[in-house]
Amino acid sequence: MTWPHAPSLATLLWVTAAVPFTIWDSLYIFLRPHTLPGGKWHLPLWSPYTTYAAVDHIYGHEAWEENNGFAGAQCVMNLVESSFYLWYFWLVCQYGRTVERRSVGWWRVLGWYADRRVVEKKEGALAVLVGLLGGVMTASKTVLYGEWMTAMGMGFPPKDWANDELVLNEIFSGFHHVGHNDLVTLLSCWAVMVCIYFGFSIHMTYTFSRDILNGLDIANSELGRRPVARKKKD
Repeated sequence: MTWPHAPSLATLLWVTAAVPFTIWDSLYIFLRPHTLPGGKWHLPLWSPYTTYAAVDHIYGHEAWEENNGFAGAQCVMNLVESSFYLWYFWLVCQYGRTVERRSVGWWRVLGWYADRRVVEKKEGALAVLVGLLGGVMTASKTVLYGEWMTAMGMGFPPKDWANDELVLNEIFSGFHHVGHNDLVTLLSCWAVMVCIYFGFSIHMTYTFSRDILNGLDIANSELGRRPVARKKKD
């Protein structure tokens, strides 16, 4: 019995969207202060950061002037994560075998992504491993960023909520980078992105982990069916 890896549509679409966005975001951070609002390279490529930097000061002048290294360190990890994404996507494109073509109805809009394909043998195992690494990196980085931003003063939930972890983070933080926002602004400009990244990365982590467990189960079944060699009696 063979063990094929079938890439999910959600994973392929996410990888395709996440890599260019990550590069764009990383260039904004690495090219500061020229890409900051008011900088000579800010318009038009990084104009959306005019709004976002006002919400999250880690992307604005304040963090740059404080020599805050969190954003730069995060972007280095983002690029490593993107390299895993690209590696996975290349393996699917290079070694994927189409097993079903879906070109009816709304599937036509997706083109190449609509086809169901599998990656087999050693390349399939490698694709699963690389995809799992990328998914875990995204999930852990998103949780770290969320915890760090909470510690920097997101101010939600309110201080009187019975949540020791968030309360302790707030106590030690000083509500520094996003505590100036109201709840509606935080949810619309910051929490949405966090939820998108966390949702897709959890999907990747779950599906790739499931593939690994299925592969191990198949391997155990194959071993169980092999005849046991008996020693000859003298």
